[in-house]
Amino acid sequence: MNDREPDEREVSLARERLAARIARLMPDLERHVSRRMGPELRVKESVSDIVQSTARELLHAGRYEDRGEESLRRWLKVAAEHKIRNKLRYWRASGRAEGEELLAPEESSGRDSDVRPSGDAMVREESQRLEAAIRRLAPQHQLVIRRVQLEGVGYEAVASELGRTSEAVRKLHARALGRLSSLLRDGPRG
Repeated sequence: MNDREPDEREVSLARERLAARIARLMPDLERHVSRRMGPELRVKESVSDIVQSTARELLHAGRYEDRGEESLRRWLKVAAEHKIRNKLRYWRASGRAEGEELLAPEESSGRDSDVRPSGDAMVREESQRLEAAIRRLAPQHQLVIRRVQLEGVGYEAVASELGRTSEAVRKLHARALGRLSSLLRDGPRG
């Protein structure tokens, strides 16, 4: 066994190899984060931001002991879970989320789960509530929320669809999120 400390070049090469492996697993991590984020947290945080900051933090966390692809996949998912829970705590603090459910229940994988039988019904109700709020938005806001938030399409692609600049779409998206957040906070109107 070699107990010497790796030199700077070895550390840099190891980090580059790890970055390449993480990049290959990003689509899987994005799907996982997307499934785990509840509708209201999705309005406040983007899937890509959580995925990218998770990957960035892990790359700079220090040494990584390679135990294979599946181990790395689990490591990424656990780190993303922590990131989601930290965001959840942030938005719940000081009444920012006013007790709304921001985290989707974990999918059943045959293991013991803390999801109650009513969990599916709660997710359906929240999804219906989110859909109803989206339908109350202006058509352009609906489109940008659906394309960027729900489908994960980038600003550039949406900009070319709408004949706008990506900066204009980013601003439209921010306004749409603000309006959607207000609608969700205020609840349905008769």
